[in-house]
Amino acid sequence: MYKILLIDKDRPLIHSFHKILKRKEFSLVKARGLKESIRYLKKNKIDLIVVNKVFSTSSVDFKKFKDSANAIPKLVIIHNHRLKGLSLWLRDRSVTPVYEPTSSMEFKYWVKRLLRDKAIIREKQELRATLKAKKKELGFFEDITRVLTSTLRLNKTLTSIMKKTQTMIG
Repeated sequence: MYKILLIDKDRPLIHSFHKILKRKEFSLVKARGLKESIRYLKKNKIDLIVVNKVFSTSSVDFKKFKDSANAIPKLVIIHNHRLKGLSLWLRDRSVTPVYEPTSSMEFKYWVKRLLRDKAIIREKQELRATLKAKKKELGFFEDITRVLTSTLRLNKTLTSIMKKTQTMIG
């Protein structure tokens, strides 16, 4: 079950989506502000954050929030077409801004898309780690092969020297 953190200040739009998500395969937690959400992020593993963009980006809480929620995908709901204050949100690659989703289907689409993207990113990181380990293992075997090859050559060389020495001696 995915854990979703909803951060808002009692917007009716998010409350309606809260009811939709609660019926599905999601576990929901609500926070009324960034400070409250920071405490929750420290204690629990969150898969997705849905945040209402009414919070000030100049506050200390915002900076702490960004640091503690760095790798978690965030769906930022904006309520007007003015993008004032959104630039600090957009510096984070895991933020997706959405202008007030008009339907529950649109909202569910964004939630599922961000969760799928998170799973793909996690799989990519695991595959990179596996590839790095395999390359290291392959490098080890290449080194062993070089050593064994040079040992075989040395063995052949020593054998031919010994044969020539035996023929000279006797």
